[in-house]
Amino acid sequence: MNKKTLLAAMMVALVTFAAAGCSSNQEIKTTDDRTIVTDGKPKVDSDTGLVSYKDAHTGR
Repeated sequence: MNKKTLLAAMMVALVTFAAAGCSSNQEIKTTDDRTIVTDGKPKVDSDTGLVSYKDAHTGR
């Protein structure tokens, strides 16, 4: 493998890992001591104060 091919492969791997790191899971601790793992950052409705999220395990 020449240097240009190796460098290109390393750059593709770096970009792939960087993009995967952008969408991190978050944990929500409930008042009854349960922990919910979300897919991305939960959103808070400014009118009602309710939190909406996508569950990391079920995708809902």
